[in-house]
Amino acid sequence: MRKLSLFLCLLLGLCAPLLAQDEEVELKGLDAPEIEASTWLNSDEPITLESLRGQVVVLYFWGVW
Repeated sequence: MRKLSLFLCLLLGLCAPLLAQDEEVELKGLDAPEIEASTWLNSDEPITLESLRGQVVVLYFWGVW
């Protein structure tokens, strides 16, 4: 049973790249898209990426799935 489990894990690991249908998109060197948000925690005015250029920015993504 242990050999079968090991074989299946190995087979899945080798076949996983073949099963992926997503095309890779090269994003290196492209500008980041503008962030659209209705409210900001630290500002009453809209913030643009251009206004943040050269500053340290921490993005905190929070979601409930």
